[in-house]
Amino acid sequence: METDDKKNIEELLVRYCEGKVTEEESVKVKRWMKASPENRRMAQRINRLCLAADTMELQEEIDVTRAFRKVRRYGLTSRFRQSAKWMQRAAAVLFLPLLGLWLLQQFDVWKEQPQLVEAHTHPGMSSSLTLPDGTKVWLNSASTLTYPDSFSGDTRRVTLKGEAYFEVSKDPKRKFIVSAPHNTKIEVVGTHFNLEAYEEEQKVMVTLTEGKINFVYSTGDRVKGVSMSPGNKVIYQAETGEIKMFATSGVSETGWTQGKIILENTSLEESLRLLGKHFHADFVVTNPKLKEYSFTGVFANQSLERVLQKFRLSSHINWRYLNAEDDTESKPRIEIY
Repeated sequence: METDDKKNIEELLVRYCEGKVTEEESVKVKRWMKASPENRRMAQRINRLCLAADTMELQEEIDVTRAFRKVRRYGLTSRFRQSAKWMQRAAAVLFLPLLGLWLLQQFDVWKEQPQLVEAHTHPGMSSSLTLPDGTKVWLNSASTLTYPDSFSGDTRRVTLKGEAYFEVSKDPKRKFIVSAPHNTKIEVVGTHFNLEAYEEEQKVMVTLTEGKINFVYSTGDRVKGVSMSPGNKVIYQAETGEIKMFATSGVSETGWTQGKIILENTSLEESLRLLGKHFHADFVVTNPKLKEYSFTGVFANQSLERVLQKFRLSSHINWRYLNAEDDTESKPRIEIY
């Protein structure tokens, strides 16, 4: 995107984050974001602003139009006409409070129903938000969180597709439940944890950093659960039903919330998976011996090329693009050999 006009850049980025760009404009934005780390950071800031603005606007709209939708939903106008004559006769013998009670029972107009809000992030970007109960959520690349504009009843339920880090606000009277793909969910009261559950991947991973949680999963017609303590990481294979628990510091799993890729004796396969999410790229390893390698390091505000160059210097790993660098129609594919 070759322009010196910052306002045009910001305007186009806002429309990109809102999903209101043409295919040609989308290509320009992706090319511009790849041009420098500063461009990428600017896009992330605008994405966070758009997410916050969308949430506030939706909540305000819900407040303003909720009553109208309830009237329309319950058919109040037509039903009120049908009952008008009865009400006139009833008014002669019934007290006003009794009429009010009758209206509430018939139409349930004043009982507000929570409306769903959806927050999402584009591939290669992350954002954060605060839920109505004060719970803080960080959304990673290509993720969607659906939640009500207000929590009611004895549970707080949200739905995640992708990856998110939760700092759940404590409320002993209302359990916090995160529903995720592959018939999995997390049940907590107040705690900090990272959940990765993309629909297109068969692996679900949970890392607990504070508090206690139950990881619940269904295999066939059976529902099972695993209790987790701080420092536990669970990996669940949805395809086979296999589940394993490991010990972890949680640093590597949650580094993305600070815009960092943190490797702690991390295997090449896992390192490339983290890079793929962060930079929205695919990797193909053509030398099986490289899968025995592991890496340690912290990468922040660096381009993909610079990170791979450090891999090359430290471990003599070679890499190359399998498609053109400026090909923004799809993920860049990179061979590791």
